[in-house]
Amino acid sequence: MATWYANESSESSESSESSESSESSESSESSAVAGMGAYSGQRTSTLLAQALWNTQGELTRGITLPGMPDYANRRPNADDAMLRWAADVRARLYQFELTSALYFERASDDQATLWRQAAAPAPAPAPVQQGKPSVTFNECHTLWRPKYDYNDAMAQPAPANSPGDALAVELLDVMQRAALRPDRLAEMLTQVAPPFAFFASVLNLRPGRRRRTFELMSAVQTFGSVVGQQFKHAFRVVRPAERS
Repeated sequence: MATWYANESSESSESSESSESSESSESSESSAVAGMGAYSGQRTSTLLAQALWNTQGELTRGITLPGMPDYANRRPNADDAMLRWAADVRARLYQFELTSALYFERASDDQATLWRQAAAPAPAPAPVQQGKPSVTFNECHTLWRPKYDYNDAMAQPAPANSPGDALAVELLDVMQRAALRPDRLAEMLTQVAPPFAFFASVLNLRPGRRRRTFELMSAVQTFGSVVGQQFKHAFRVVRPAERS
């Protein structure tokens, strides 16, 4: 009897769990098509779009006048607007501001320089003379093509400022350093994404309390990538795997 009761209880429990699982699944599906994520545009829901369209049509049927529009000044100032924008919109504003003061110059195949604007530009578009805007720029950083990207087939040897060593030496160094990868594997894989957890471990960062700090770190990470990609595109150096 005890065994039968236990089996019955177990089956009842499993049935209950199955029912709860089914209800949870249905609730999840309902949330996906009509929840806040779909309503705010984070998810695409044709069902919700059609329902809203039909509801709007019923509510506005027979209305021929706009009612009493509010003609007061409702425009928020710039600071208030920044708080109202979504995080992804603010991120775009940050990147525009950060990159607007930069000028990237590829002097030759061997050299590329990042310049930072030192004076405010003229109200009208400044004319470009000899490949450089007429506003004043300060040199930020200059990079040279690495020495191993030159070979005997080129008409000239690597410039004196080229970093690194000959291709054979660099390839050997890559192969020797590969032996160290198992020791750093976890660190490398977890830092494919922005390594916020590594910063948080020493700065006591919590997204709920320091969300502006996380936003700042994201802006800096993106800005660094935008600048770095300019140099990568200028030199277009292939990876060691394509050389060996």
